[in-house]
Amino acid sequence: MKATDGDQEDNIQPSKQTFIGTIETTPEHQSALLAEYEIAQQNVWKWDNATWQTAAIFLSASLAGFIVVTQTPDSSPYKPVIVFILGLSSTLVLLGWFAIVQRWDASKRVVFFRLREIEQELGLWKNRYLEHLTLIKILKSQGLKVISDDDKGRLQRLEQAFPKYPGISVTLLIKIIVTGIIIGWTSLVIFEVIFLFVR
Repeated sequence: MKATDGDQEDNIQPSKQTFIGTIETTPEHQSALLAEYEIAQQNVWKWDNATWQTAAIFLSASLAGFIVVTQTPDSSPYKPVIVFILGLSSTLVLLGWFAIVQRWDASKRVVFFRLREIEQELGLWKNRYLEHLTLIKILKSQGLKVISDDDKGRLQRLEQAFPKYPGISVTLLIKIIVTGIIIGWTSLVIFEVIFLFVR
C-alpha cells in the first residue's frame, strides 16, 4: 500500500516550508535527487506496510480475546482469571504497538519533509499536493506557503478538484480503534470483578 501525506497524525503542527519554484540543477545532481527520492518513497512504503501488517496481527488477536471470554462459561471458576490476564495483556500489547506506530509516523513526516524539498528542486508536486490537502482539510490551516502566482493557481485548482478530501488521518483512526478496544477490555474486567463479588 502506497503512503500518502494523509497518514499524518491529527496533532501535527502545520508545515513551515515555503516553496519558491524550481531550482536549476546539474544532470548529476538531478540523478542523485531522484535516487534519494525513490529510496525515501520505499522507506515510507515499508513503514506503511509494517503498520498494516502488525495491525492485522495485534488487533485481530485482541478481538479474538473477546471471543474466548464470551465462550467461557460464567460458572467457570477460571473466568475472572482469564478475563484479567487477557485484558491486561491485550492492553499492554496495544499500547506498546501504538507507540511504535507513532514512532514510524514521526519518521514518515521527516521523510515527507525531505521529499517535498526534492520536489521543490525538481519541479515535482505529488507530495506537495498531498501536504497541501492535508493542511487544508485535516489540520484546518492555510496550506502550503508559495510565492509565485503559478504555484498559487496550482493549489487553488487542486482544492477545487478535491473539495471532499478525507478529513481524518490513518494514525488518528488507529488511535480511535485502539482506545475503543482498551475501553472494552477495561469495562469487561471491571464488570467481571463486580460480578465476582456479587455472586
